[in-house]
Amino acid sequence: MKSQPRRRPRISRALAGVLVCAFVVASCGSSDDDTTDAGDTTTEPDDSGTTTEPGDSGTTTEPGDSGTTTEPDDSGTTTEPGDSADPGDGGDMWDPSRPHEGSGTVRVRLPTDWGGSMLPPTRTVHTATWMMDSIYDRLIANAPDGELVPWLAVSWEVSPTEIVFTLRDDATCADGTPVTASIVADSINHYVDPATASPWVGNLGPGPVSAVADDSGNMVTVTSGTPFNELLEGFATVEAGIICPAGLVDGADDSLTTYGSGPYVLTAATHDQSATLTRRDDYTWGPFGLTSANLPDQLEFIVVNDDATAANLLETGELDYANITGAAAERLMEAGELNVVRSPTTGGAILGFRLLDRPAWQDAEVRRALLTAIDPVVWNELELGALGRYYPGYFGEDMSCYTDLTELLPTPDPQAAQDALLALGWTLDGDRLVKDGEPLSIVFLGPLEQGVAAEYLQSVYESIGVSVELRILEISGYAEALRVGDWDMASPMYAGAPNPLSMARFMTPTGPNFSGLTDDHLAVLSAEALAAPLEERCELWREFEEYFATQAYGIPAGGRDLAWFDHGDIQAYSTGTEFHSYSIMRLAE
Repeated sequence: MKSQPRRRPRISRALAGVLVCAFVVASCGSSDDDTTDAGDTTTEPDDSGTTTEPGDSGTTTEPGDSGTTTEPDDSGTTTEPGDSADPGDGGDMWDPSRPHEGSGTVRVRLPTDWGGSMLPPTRTVHTATWMMDSIYDRLIANAPDGELVPWLAVSWEVSPTEIVFTLRDDATCADGTPVTASIVADSINHYVDPATASPWVGNLGPGPVSAVADDSGNMVTVTSGTPFNELLEGFATVEAGIICPAGLVDGADDSLTTYGSGPYVLTAATHDQSATLTRRDDYTWGPFGLTSANLPDQLEFIVVNDDATAANLLETGELDYANITGAAAERLMEAGELNVVRSPTTGGAILGFRLLDRPAWQDAEVRRALLTAIDPVVWNELELGALGRYYPGYFGEDMSCYTDLTELLPTPDPQAAQDALLALGWTLDGDRLVKDGEPLSIVFLGPLEQGVAAEYLQSVYESIGVSVELRILEISGYAEALRVGDWDMASPMYAGAPNPLSMARFMTPTGPNFSGLTDDHLAVLSAEALAAPLEERCELWREFEEYFATQAYGIPAGGRDLAWFDHGDIQAYSTGTEFHSYSIMRLAE
């Protein structure tokens, strides 16, 4: 087994970011809804791959330094209508210098409604981040090549327990209020306040985290009570978006009103239908030099749950930009009439068990036997078709510290699975496995896109005597069912930043623990990896993965490429799981 650090993959402009959760978490599907959002109560940090090492005295990063490229890499190739960029090749990289039209409306598909709160720390549905990304500025931004670049902060000094941000002095909230150091500090302190109960505060590490303003020097000092080598990266996530004062007062409406300093303001919204963002004409402080002049007049996000319907709307010109998955994506690619960019997700899926209140699954040998029956390569192909990618590791193969776990994973063999269950005390009553008079039965929970793969799982288990009930739901119902916990097995796809913790946080008792894990050793291993210097963390993450595999909590089910379609006139980009809607531009003919 080989574990090795990797540079963050170069992400094509396809939206690698509506993704989904972790096996203990949730799924996406055509509706690629990040169901980590649904009811997520994560307290684990979202390790995101900054290069600061514990023990550093602090290094100053200025715009243009090697650690913070201020311009995106424009060396990528442009795809033509009907072409497809190779996964991870940087094809059709976003480039704000390309001729564009700073006008008009761009209509973007939302695969699900955006949920309740429109404040970044308390959003509950991943698709809300697509809109928040254009409404709320952040201190720093992720460039298409994965580097961190200035946004509201023009420079920063970093150590494992402290960041000192120096801010720009020309940014204003949408209501005209100047963005000061105090406003930024207040927003950060609101984010980390236990009373806010943000499910995403773990992005900033184990903490506790606090912020202090120096308005005279236009600086904000962020401190963490626990050394965390990924602290800086947490401020590039959408959840760390800066909320202006009007959004922090008691009684502020956070459902259909926004309070940002970003380039757009929410001007119309009807749940389960659409939301319209209107451009500010005075915006001049975006990352990469973006200003209002670069951007469309409006972004209209249209809720379309079904992939086939979204594909039809693209073909008829009623959508301009959309992520499509499954058979509908394959049909569009085969037709070759739309521009398509494929991008690998920095994550994957785990086929595993619900352990809470499920005595039958507490035995690792029982779990191992059942997992032995399923071929994850077949599962991946049936679920995702041409967009699927199988790799034998829990952390995606495009992530840092990827480990090939083939030697520890069961070799698919249904007969061996049945033999193991018989050895564990089940007996065959006709063609059913029973123990103490009770049949061995499984409720499998999945979204619509897993229907065919779920039928494969059902047929395999039925062939060895295990009864299977399939519970295949629309994505919204699926997310709710994951929270309720009325299931035995599931395989939600998850993804995050291109580093281990973005997924490991869903594999520990202290993360968003939908599976009901109670194994504290996973939390210990995760904490050790987080506290280690970056050059040592891959070995520790390897130990984490190996332990997860030996306990048979689940098997890797591979990942996917995302396919984003347009009419050849739109460019945008994503990093990790984040779709950067502020980067949407309509190209000039």
